[in-house]
Amino acid sequence: NSYRTWRLTLAPGEHQVVSQSYDLKLFANDQRTLKQALAGRHLTGDQLRQHQAFLEETSHLASTDTGIQVLAATYARENLASYNIIEAASNHVRDTLTYENPIPGLYSAQEALRTGKVDCGGFDTLFVSICQAASIPARVVSGFWTDSLAAMHAWAEALLPNDTWLSTDPSVDYLLKRYRTNRIGGVGRTGADRVIYS
Repeated sequence: NSYRTWRLTLAPGEHQVVSQSYDLKLFANDQRTLKQALAGRHLTGDQLRQHQAFLEETSHLASTDTGIQVLAATYARENLASYNIIEAASNHVRDTLTYENPIPGLYSAQEALRTGKVDCGGFDTLFVSICQAASIPARVVSGFWTDSLAAMHAWAEALLPNDTWLSTDPSVDYLLKRYRTNRIGGVGRTGADRVIYS
């Protein structure tokens, strides 16, 4: 992924328009091929050191929470490959949380565990925390829907052993399985209907 940022200093009432054009290359992928290629593979120590920032707790991420540690320990006992841990964590979040109570900010992983009723961000902070507790670098991605740039949305990414970031959208997967959306979600199946902001 490539990122571009702008820093603007504006006086009260002043405005500035910033626009950016993109050239996109889209590639199809086959989930079965990806699973087979990554079966049994784990991240190396060098990869973990290189991506240490995506293993650290924040005010919203809680990889040292006891409940989250128990989940990560389950995956370790089952000796799952990194891809399978990512998939299991996304499915766990999808199957245990309820999509309700949208808020303007971001639910923390602890709030997601405690209440069980969160918006897209709560699904993502819990997923990311589980991955981090299992020593898989992960991050929350925030942005907008392409068909409504006023509608913010969050999803997540986790690092694979081949040094690519695999996206997942457990909240959309939750809604899709309950016939509440036609959007695409799930591990490695996030649609091209999102614009990344951060």
